[in-house]
Formats: sequence, C-alpha cells, structure tokens
Amino acid sequence: MKGDYDIFLASDDGYAAHLATAIASIGENNRDIPICVHILDGGLQEQSLSRINVLKDRYPNLSIARHDATVSTLREKLGGKVQSFYQTRSLTAYARLMLGDILDEDIRYALYLDVDGIVLGDIKPLFERGMDGYPIAAVKDIRTASVRLRLGLKEETPYLCTGMMLFDMDVCRQEGIFERFKQLIIERNGQVLDMDQGVVNCVLNGNFKILHPRYNCMTPFFSMTAEQLREQGRWDSYYSQSELREAVEKPVFVHFTQGDTTRPWQEHCRHPLRDEYLKYRAMTPFPLDKLGPDKRKFHVKLFAFLYHHLPYRAYKVAVRLIYMICGKEV
Repeated sequence: MKGDYDIFLASDDGYAAHLATAIASIGENNRDIPICVHILDGGLQEQSLSRINVLKDRYPNLSIARHDATVSTLREKLGGKVQSFYQTRSLTAYARLMLGDILDEDIRYALYLDVDGIVLGDIKPLFERGMDGYPIAAVKDIRTASVRLRLGLKEETPYLCTGMMLFDMDVCRQEGIFERFKQLIIERNGQVLDMDQGVVNCVLNGNFKILHPRYNCMTPFFSMTAEQLREQGRWDSYYSQSELREAVEKPVFVHFTQGDTTRPWQEHCRHPLRDEYLKYRAMTPFPLDKLGPDKRKFHVKLFAFLYHHLPYRAYKVAVRLIYMICGKEV
C-alpha cells in the first residue's frame, strides 16, 4: 500500500498513544493530499492497532499500512549476527534503517518521523522541493563535538538528527545506503555510539541535504540562541538566529526532544507548544487522564534547574565543574 505521500512512524506498544497523536496531527494539518501512514510495528497490541485505525474514519485522505519491525525481525534482517546493542533504547529505533528491506520499489520518497512529535504544517513542499541527488534530507542536530569525534568523524562534519529524515529511495538503493547501515551495525556488533543516529551519520559522513530547522524543530531551538547552539556543538557555523526564529514561529514538525524540560505528557514540562500536543492527543482514542511522572535522571534535572536559574555563561561553568568532579567528559 502506498499513497502519493508516504510517511513512516515507528512504535512499540509503549508509545502507541504518541503514535496516534502524531497521526492525528498529520491528518488535521494535511487534509488535501493523499497520505499513506506506514507504521513500523515494534510490538503494538491488537487493541492499540484497532484504536489507531479508527483515525482513518476521521481523515479520509489517510490510509494506514503496517510493517513488522519487532526485535526478532530486526535481528533477522541483520543476519542474526548482532547479539547486543549500545545503550538500552528500544530496538524499534533501528527500523528506519531497514526501509530498504521493507518498502516496495514503487515508493520514491519516504518521510520518516519520530513519534515523540507532532506535525503542525504542510508537508507537501518538503516532498516537492527535490533532493539534489542526496540520499537523505534532514535537519542538523546539536550533538557535541566529542560525539562526532568518538564516532570517527571530523569535528566539522555536519551531523543530522534522525528524528526526521526524507529518503530518496532511488538514490539510497543506487548507493547501497541501507546495506551500508546494516554492514556497519554488524561490523561493530551493535556497539555504535548514539545508536541508529550514530550509524546514519557514520555512513553518510555529512553527505545529506540540510533542511531548514522548521522541519525538525527540536526543544533546544525554543530556549537557546543560535550562538549558544553553535558553541555547544563546536560548529564553525550552525543555523542563523533568523532561521531558528522562523522554525519556532512556524514549525512543520515539532520534535519533543528532552532538553531543558520534560515532554508534554509528563509533569514539569516547560515546552511552549505543550498544549498543542495535548490538543492533538485529545483527538485520539488514547485520552490522557493525568500527566506521567518526570522520569529524568537526577543529573538531568540538576542541569535543567541550573539552566533555568543561572545566566548562560554561569550555567556552562557549573556544568564543566560538575563533570570535572565526576571525572566525566563534557
């Protein structure tokens, strides 16, 4: 099954409500184009799938397709050669790297979105702007230079955020991008820093089309200046202040990454668009009766407290001192 516009979302049952919220936001803000929402199913229960399928009745232009992306299936696609993976995040995160094995060859462009976000704008221009021969188009991430260096990349190498990626499937197949993803995972036995994001950036090595930040408007864009983001990542250049302002004022995809605050479905969330998430969540068969607990680790809460109560320079000094005392690298 395919539509003129194919969007991919990966989820296990623990994120089913966020998956439904993302689909509702897509439907509400893109009613005039045929869209196929492809679910990379990491273990959704039948009851959850039934509730999600109800959304098709509200948005007649949407169709929904399901693809098996369970842990056993992903391991099978890697030839059963990887026994463990870096960190503990759900292996569903790797499903986006297996699209070459999942999709029909008649799909040209595939837009992947993380389910911890909502679509607030028209996606049509993104599909129609062209890829200029690049296999993937994405927004630059804000990872520190130490991450890039530890992955074996040069400090100045552009680093993309995999929470939103537009794939030119023809170019990806021609360049063997998905096979190279799998090969790297196997070669390193799953031990790749930054997990799926590290894999993508190692394989591409900066060879991606850089998109305007409105297409993946991450939490730090709302609270940090362009200069602060550039300094944090030790970039020679990053997005300009005017680009970040355009992104937060008119975002297409809002990505609720955990930065100086929690997510909208959790307590203590300071995100300016928290109520937008709650609005779309209320349109789904997954009502939010009460906010979930703030599950951030102590040091994350501490850094967030310092960020909101100290001048930025003082905050940076405090963070360096804490890392120094703990014997960690900033």
